[in-house]
Amino acid sequence: TFTDDSQQTRYRQGSHLLIATGRKANLTGLNLAAINLNIEKQRLSVDRRLRTSQKNIYACGDLVGPYQYTHMAEHQAGIVLKNALFHWPAKYEQRVVPHCTFTDPELASVGLNEHTAIKQGIKHRTYTFPFDQIDRAITDDNAVGFAKVICSPKGKLLGAHIVGPQAGELISEFVLALKQGLTLSAISNTIHIYPTLSQINRRVADQHLKSSLTPSTQKLLKWVFRLQGN
Repeated sequence: TFTDDSQQTRYRQGSHLLIATGRKANLTGLNLAAINLNIEKQRLSVDRRLRTSQKNIYACGDLVGPYQYTHMAEHQAGIVLKNALFHWPAKYEQRVVPHCTFTDPELASVGLNEHTAIKQGIKHRTYTFPFDQIDRAITDDNAVGFAKVICSPKGKLLGAHIVGPQAGELISEFVLALKQGLTLSAISNTIHIYPTLSQINRRVADQHLKSSLTPSTQKLLKWVFRLQGN
């Protein structure tokens, strides 16, 4: 049994249970209070420059959170080096943080999800595209899953989610797009090698362009094509 977001009790039956609850920082015995280091929820408290309450002491990784990912710890370590050694006023990334669950199929995600968009009242559009329409996935006999994107009504990318083969690799294109504030048209207009799994990124981005074609525009395009055919 488990409790969902609406505080309702749910029941699921199965043969196995995977418990992956993460880890807590081991701060026991360090006597951090002696140097007045602030601790919140069993983590060292830091600012965006990863400075602790003692500005000459820095911390990064799982010790400070908020994400317990190896790639996040690596990113934070670079920020610490810039601030501590080179005195560049660098801040660590909080908004665009990708993650992947390496199950089969893989589940990769970055940015806003549909549930959060609805909960926060954010105007958005959602588009999906299945792997079973991607030729490389078909030839590899691994066409289970889909790609989903969340965008603003004008097409600015807000989040992306991929369930399928190599999802952890494929999500990187959306990470860059989200970081740079790009629209789905930027991905749709980018040439993707055929036949590769990356085609799914372009195909799901294409859905926004297709949805923006009004019935009158579609009718006009059909008329133009018929005219050219004559």
